[in-house]
Amino acid sequence: MVPVVCADAATDYYTVDTGHARKMDGVDMCDIVPNFFVKAIKIFNMRDMSAVLLQANLLERILLAVFRADQRPLLDESLHRSGTEPSMLLNLSPHDRAVLLTQALAAIVMFLDKLADTQWPQRDGFYSLTSLTVDRELRAIESGRAKKALLNNVEGSPIFTSCPLKQAISDLIVETAALADRISSPHGRAASRTAIMDDSELKEMSLSFVNDKGPDDMVLPCGLTILPLN
Repeated sequence: MVPVVCADAATDYYTVDTGHARKMDGVDMCDIVPNFFVKAIKIFNMRDMSAVLLQANLLERILLAVFRADQRPLLDESLHRSGTEPSMLLNLSPHDRAVLLTQALAAIVMFLDKLADTQWPQRDGFYSLTSLTVDRELRAIESGRAKKALLNNVEGSPIFTSCPLKQAISDLIVETAALADRISSPHGRAASRTAIMDDSELKEMSLSFVNDKGPDDMVLPCGLTILPLN
């Protein structure tokens, strides 16, 4: 359920212009992508006693594990462009910029969701994240089929040509992360990891978090806590 909350937060970075999903104007991707990564880490609220999710190069490692080689110059600009240099991103159409942004945000959600799976209760209690856990998940993404499914599912989505509501952007990110998860884990997640929540309750939790109008702390079905964003 956490990916849904995270994907709803992602819609802050989009507009729906004449029925097309587009990246919001006036904010560069080199600001949007790291900002969303910080939000997503807070939303997933994993047990990270060693602060491995705060490593300076982790975001870049996640995206490099997912994106194709031909996309990497654009990816590098999306993370590092100073704002005063010639921009390849500006040469992209609004459609292509929106696709690239959505692929990046979906990759973040997919990665954090996979990491969260390692923290479900075991016989010895909850496990804290380690660098080894992060490295293992990155290698699995880089060598697996999920990344291609993620990129293709976003690129082929109709929301960039026909998007009635911003909610469709959130739905696409959730759908894409779930598809990538099914491909990388064809037998599905263990039944013990399945939590059922009423749709209205889930939506209420999602909106209250994104709007920062909910309670100070929100407890998820697995017992973890979501902290509010500042």
